[in-house]
Amino acid sequence: HFDNSYRPVPLEQQYIGITEKKAIKRFQIMNELVYDKVLEHAGKNQVLIFVHSRKETGKTARAVRDACLEKDTIGAFLKE
Repeated sequence: HFDNSYRPVPLEQQYIGITEKKAIKRFQIMNELVYDKVLEHAGKNQVLIFVHSRKETGKTARAVRDACLEKDTIGAFLKE
């Protein structure tokens, strides 16, 4: 296994705990947090989002896209 000293570009990792027990509510909270974190770096840095499954990848991407459209922030993700 390699640690971060082998990376040519440093990787920042963040872990956020969610204590919500209800699956639907937990999913909504996770998506809101992902949107907020991605928006912080939009237009400045690349972002990798790790999820549990291939199916979750699509769901998370759609949730971020939908949040951008709902909050009219899609332009922050587009290069000018």
